[in-house]
Amino acid sequence: MAELNLEQIIDRLNTEFTGDPRNLAFWYDDNGEFAEDMKDIELEKARAYYLKSDNQFYTKHFLEQIGTHTNYLIYAPFPKPDVRENHLEDTLLYSVNFANSKEFPSSHFFHKKLALAY
Repeated sequence: MAELNLEQIIDRLNTEFTGDPRNLAFWYDDNGEFAEDMKDIELEKARAYYLKSDNQFYTKHFLEQIGTHTNYLIYAPFPKPDVRENHLEDTLLYSVNFANSKEFPSSHFFHKKLALAY
C-alpha cells in the first residue's frame, strides 16, 4: 500500500510541476510519515529540497536568490511552524501546499498562489 501511495504522490507532484512558470510546492509532513520514502522520490521537472527546522532562513535565501530557475518540492518532516516563527510564510503565499497522509490514500494540493504585483 505504501508503494502504491508513493507512486500516486509522485504522479501528482509531476503533474503539478508541468508548465512554464517556476513552481514551489511545500509539503509539511506533520509526523514525518514519508521521511524514509522521500529518498526514493524522483521528480521529472523538479528537485526535492529537504527543509530542516533550523535552516528556514537559508532556505528562503536559496529559493529566492540562488535556485530561482528550478522547480522545488520543499519537504519538511515536521508540522508547519506558527506564522510568527516561520521565515518562509511569505514564500508560501506564492507557492503550493501539498498534504498527504498514509491514513488517507489520496493526496491533495492546496493552491494559494497569489499574483505578485510589481
